[in-house]
Amino acid sequence: MLTLLKNRTLQTIASANFFTTLGVSLFNIILLTYAKNFPNPHWFVAIVSVVTVVPYVFGGLTG
Repeated sequence: MLTLLKNRTLQTIASANFFTTLGVSLFNIILLTYAKNFPNPHWFVAIVSVVTVVPYVFGGLTG
């Protein structure tokens, strides 16, 4: 177990995953707060949702 925790590759992947999740969360919070100022915020929320999902779809397609 200790060897697994000292693995540099695992540490890099885990920290990258953490910062990616943090970045996406901040991105969503900021854009959804910004969307409240528009006359039709539901369209803006839909666009943000699609833009957030697209990288995961391409990642799944490319492996």
